[in-house]
Amino acid sequence: YGEFEYLAPPLSTPPNTEPTPTELQAFESAQLFEARARQHTPEFAIDQHNATHIADICIRLEGIALAIELAAARVRHAPPVAIAAALHRSPEAGGTWLHDLDSHVRERPVRQQRLVEAIRWSFDLLPEYQQRLLARLGVFIGSFDTRAVIGICTDGTDPGAVTQALAMLTAHNLIQRDASAGRWRLLVLIREFANGFARAHLALETNAAARLRHTEYYANWALQVDKSLQGADDQTVLAANAADIDNLGAALRWAVESNLGSTAFTLCEHLGYLWELRGDYAEGLRWIQTVMALPASDGDEPIRRSILWSGLNLAWMQLQLDVALGMAEAALTSARTSGDQPQVCGALMARARVELEMGRAQDAVATSQEMLELALSVDKRSLRAANCLLGEAWLVLGDPAQAVPFLNEAVSLPKIGDEAGLWHSIACAWLTEHCIQLRDFAAARAWVVRWLLLLPARVNQTRLLATVTAGLLAAELGGVAAVLALSARLWGAVNALNLRIGGAPLRLARQQAEPRVLVARRRMGRTAWDKAFGEGATWSPERIVAEVKGLLG
Repeated sequence: YGEFEYLAPPLSTPPNTEPTPTELQAFESAQLFEARARQHTPEFAIDQHNATHIADICIRLEGIALAIELAAARVRHAPPVAIAAALHRSPEAGGTWLHDLDSHVRERPVRQQRLVEAIRWSFDLLPEYQQRLLARLGVFIGSFDTRAVIGICTDGTDPGAVTQALAMLTAHNLIQRDASAGRWRLLVLIREFANGFARAHLALETNAAARLRHTEYYANWALQVDKSLQGADDQTVLAANAADIDNLGAALRWAVESNLGSTAFTLCEHLGYLWELRGDYAEGLRWIQTVMALPASDGDEPIRRSILWSGLNLAWMQLQLDVALGMAEAALTSARTSGDQPQVCGALMARARVELEMGRAQDAVATSQEMLELALSVDKRSLRAANCLLGEAWLVLGDPAQAVPFLNEAVSLPKIGDEAGLWHSIACAWLTEHCIQLRDFAAARAWVVRWLLLLPARVNQTRLLATVTAGLLAAELGGVAAVLALSARLWGAVNALNLRIGGAPLRLARQQAEPRVLVARRRMGRTAWDKAFGEGATWSPERIVAEVKGLLG
């Protein structure tokens, strides 16, 4: 009767690798794994010991039913923890894990007994050029566009021919069209096949050589994107990089593994800003510390200073203050040595921020005063930051008469440079806090409204807005229950953001807002508070801003 080909959609998979057994059993891929495993080992069940590893298997195999069936059959010989570990083994570590996934159900065709044979059956139908292209596409992580394919996988091939070959591979279900127009992606199974069997079968260059081309391409791509986005707003920067973030991260990893210092510095400088915008604080800091340990030449010093600034920002946001201060001092020493006065301003700014967080407000006054004097003569872009830092330091020292003029100056200066919105936000936050301390709630709300006019679209600034507004609403104890509930929701949103980005609670949260919020919690009652707190924990940064605008804007 012959065979008919149907495109089966993938089964649902868990969103992460840490579900409870009950949560995991709600997903089709886990249900199939458990059912097929029981066919071979009747006593098998998802439990607290194996749920994490089964979730990892389902995610790694992207919900592909045949792959999950074959993986489940392995429970006769290995526990889920070993199966999951094998699925993360690279081809260089000793063969592809596709060979581990086989079946002993002999009634099936051979290509359904071994996953590698199932993929090879389609692969063998391709002409050699398309086979070679598929093998080389295995170097990509996530999605990729035609330009990247031409730059990495071909040798000056006509773009029209590449597009046609990609279309044919899509028709054979060996690659998939990505949600973004003009982009493609490989399932992890196909990528494993391409990097293992296909590359060896066609005697292509090694995976290491392919990764070098990939790394060099994306390092050059990062330079070009940086040039084209100079002066662009944060959302434009994020949008321009979103589709390629996985490949940029892979290129950085391979550059570090190959000890390619200058290439790693280029990629790390590009990614540093993205890590901050995306809220990837912990991951970004780990990479920066790794990259800064690579050997460097004198010509790499300017870019290493830029990386240090990204690193100290990420460390500061996680309250790794000793790390942040060390990076600030290193950046300042480098800038003074080079004689680059605007960069000296930037390093002084970084040091003052860390000193404030460490409780060294008097030191921060001295550092910020030096920065202000230098900014007046060589770098007016830093004036807003210097005034803001001086105002914050004097408030911390308990001298609002000294502080408020500096903060007012910070918000009244014309916008110069990309960081103006950030320092406008910080100045507005401290002016709001000052008004709350005076119990002038109308003035405090007015400062939040003014703050919203120039709020940068950054996770950390949204976190600051939610923190201060939650404290403001909680302090107005004469407010209606709905206002106190919004305070609880904002506090829940702040807590969720802290967990997502790996950021420590902000100092304004710890010292000023949190005591007020705890009073509001007692006023609302535990049940009502917990309900509102949980609702806020689901809010996105965009929802946080919208809620504050709806109440105050």
